[in-house]
Amino acid sequence: MNHESNFEMLLMAIWNGWWQGIVLTAVVWLVMRDMPRIGAATRLAIWQLTLLAVVALPVLQRVPRWMTPVVAETRAMASPESTAAPRATAQADSEALPLVSLPPKPLVEIRDREPAEVFLVIALLLAGAQLLRLGIGYLWLRRLKKKSFPSGFGLPGFVTRVAQVRISDKAGMPISIGFLHPMILLPRNMAMQLSATDIEHIILHEAGHLERRDDWFGLWERFLRAIFFFQPAVYFIGREIDREREMACDDWVLQRSGETREYARALSRVAEMASVERAPLLATGAGRRKEIFQRMEAIFDQARNRAPRISGPVLGAAACGLAVLVSQSAPLNHLLGISHFDHRMVNSSDKRRLEIGSRGDIHFAKGNRDIDHLQPGGRFYLELREDGRTQRIEMEADAQGQILRSYYADGMQQRFGAEAQRLLAKEVTPWAMSRGEDINDTLNWLLEERGFDGTLREIRSVPNSEAQRRFLSELLARNSADEFAVRRIWRAAQGLDSDEQKKLFYREGTRVTPQADSLPLIESMGNDEAKAEMLQEFVAQGSVARALSVARSLHSEERKEEVLKRAWERVELNPAELSSLLEPISRLLASMHSEERQGDFVRQVIAGKAPLESVQGLVLERVDAFHSQERAVSSLLAILSRPDLNAAMVDEVSRRALRLQSADARREIQDAIQKYGVVRRG
Repeated sequence: MNHESNFEMLLMAIWNGWWQGIVLTAVVWLVMRDMPRIGAATRLAIWQLTLLAVVALPVLQRVPRWMTPVVAETRAMASPESTAAPRATAQADSEALPLVSLPPKPLVEIRDREPAEVFLVIALLLAGAQLLRLGIGYLWLRRLKKKSFPSGFGLPGFVTRVAQVRISDKAGMPISIGFLHPMILLPRNMAMQLSATDIEHIILHEAGHLERRDDWFGLWERFLRAIFFFQPAVYFIGREIDREREMACDDWVLQRSGETREYARALSRVAEMASVERAPLLATGAGRRKEIFQRMEAIFDQARNRAPRISGPVLGAAACGLAVLVSQSAPLNHLLGISHFDHRMVNSSDKRRLEIGSRGDIHFAKGNRDIDHLQPGGRFYLELREDGRTQRIEMEADAQGQILRSYYADGMQQRFGAEAQRLLAKEVTPWAMSRGEDINDTLNWLLEERGFDGTLREIRSVPNSEAQRRFLSELLARNSADEFAVRRIWRAAQGLDSDEQKKLFYREGTRVTPQADSLPLIESMGNDEAKAEMLQEFVAQGSVARALSVARSLHSEERKEEVLKRAWERVELNPAELSSLLEPISRLLASMHSEERQGDFVRQVIAGKAPLESVQGLVLERVDAFHSQERAVSSLLAILSRPDLNAAMVDEVSRRALRLQSADARREIQDAIQKYGVVRRG
C-alpha cells in the first residue's frame, strides 16, 4: 500500500470515527436520561467506558488493510461466466469503434495525499499544544504544593490513602492534588473563617476524590481529550464525567458521615467564598458554583440512588451494549462515511469531469481497455460528466473474485452493453497508464494497434507526470535511431507537469540520444533551481552559447552566476571557443543587476588562465559599466597584476583611471603602473 493511500485511510478513519462517536454519545445520553435510578458512581463508570469507545472508533474502522487478513489468491481471475460476455462485447466494440484519447490540457489532477498531509500536520500541532497545556497544568500544581504550608488538619482514620492537608494562598477553592504524593489544599481565607465542622466535611470531600483514585482517572481522561481534541463528543463526555464524579464523591461522603444538612451547608459556604470558578487543570475540587447548588438539590432528593459503589450488572450490560454498537460502526460507514479507494483521480476542465477510483489489486486486459480481474472484495468505479450527461460504471468482485458490473446513465441503471464498454475502453486507458504498471506490454500493444502517433497521443494524455515520463523514456529507448521520432518525443517531454520529471527524462534521454536537442526541455522548466542545474549539465556536453542565452531567463542572479561560472570553467582554456562566447557571456552579465556578482566574475576572469589579450574587451566593458568606483579600482588593479600585461592594456587602464572621480583612486592606479615598471605612453 502506498504512502498516499495511508494518508487517505487515516483521513477516512478519523472522519468515520468522528461522526460515529457523536452518534454513540447521543445514544448513551438518551439512555442515561431515561434511567435516573442509576447511581452516580455507575453513571460515571458508564461515561468512562463511553469515552474509551469513542476514542477507539477510528482505530476499529475497517480501514488499515495491513491489519486485516489478506486473501491468499489476491489475483484470482473472475469466472468465465461473469467475464466472457463483456470481453466479447469489448472485442467487438474495439474493432468497430476507435479509441478516443482524453482531451489535452487543461487537466487538474486531484490527489488526496497533500490535504491529508496538511491535516495530519495541523492535527499533530494542535494535539501537541493540548499536551503542552497539560504539562503546564502539572507544573502549576507542583508550584502550588511547594508554596503551601502545614495546616494542622488531618484525614479521617478510615481513609486508606496517605495525603497531607495544607493551606495555600494561591488556591481559590479547596482542591485535591494526587498522583505520587497526594495533597489537599485549603485556601487561607476558608481555613480561617469556616467552622471546624465545615472544614471537616470539605476535607472529607477532597479525601473522597483521592480515595476513589479520581486523580489518576482524571489524568488519562485529560490525556485522551488532548489527543482527540477534534472530537466534540469527547468534550461532552468530559463534562458529564466531571459532573458525575462530583456526585459520586458526594455519595461517598454522605455514606461515611450521614450528615446531609451539615455537608450541604459546607458546600454552600465553599460556593460563596470560592474566588475561582473551577479547580486547576489535573486537580479535583468542589466543582463549579452553579453545579454545587445543583448537587445540593440532589443531596436532599430522597428518591435518588445514593449507592457509592458501582453496580456490576448495570455496568456489564452497558459494556455489552457499547461493544455491540462499536462492532457495528464499520458497516454503517456507507451512511455518512468516506468510501476508501487505494487509487483515486479526478480530471476536470470547463465542461468535462472524469473521476476514477479503485480498491484492491486490479489487473487490466491487453491494451488497458478493460479490467481483467479484481481482488476479491475489490471495487472500481468510473464517472464521467460531460455536456450535461452523467455516465457511471461500477465493478465489484465477490469473495470468489467474480466481477459484478453495473452501468448507470443519468442515474438510471442500464444494461452493461456496447455503450458501457465503449466508455470503459475510452477512459480507462490513460488512467491505467497513469499507474505506471506493465509499461512494456502496454507500449507493445499501443504501437501495434495505434502506431507511433497514436501511442504518443495516449502517453501525452496520461494525467500522472511520473508515469508519463516513464512511458516517454521507454518509447525514446525503442526509437533512438529514428531522428524524427526522437525529436517528437523530446518535444512531448516539454509537456510534463513536474520539473523533477523533466530532469529525470533529460538524464535518461541524453544517455540514449546524446545527439538530441535537449535545450528546449530545459527552457520549459519553471523552477530556477532545476533549470540552472540542468543548464550546468548541458554546458558540460552541449552548446555553451545557447545555454548562456537560456540562462538569461533565470530570475535568480545566484543561479545565473552558477551557470556562468560553470560555462567559464569549460571554455577558459580554449581560445578558439572563447572568442565566440564573449558576447553571450557579456549579455548574461549585463542581465545581472548585482554589481557584486559581476565584480566577482570579472576578478575570476582576470585571475584565470585565459590570455589577457582574449578577455580584455570583456573585462574593460564590465569595468566601464560599474557604478561602484571601489569595484572599478579593484578590477583595474587586478589587471595590472597580470604577468602577461602589455603596453596597450596599460594605456586602457590609464585612460579609465583618468575618469575616476577620486584623486586618491587615480593616484593609486598611477602608482601601480609605476610599480610594475611600465611607463604610460603619450
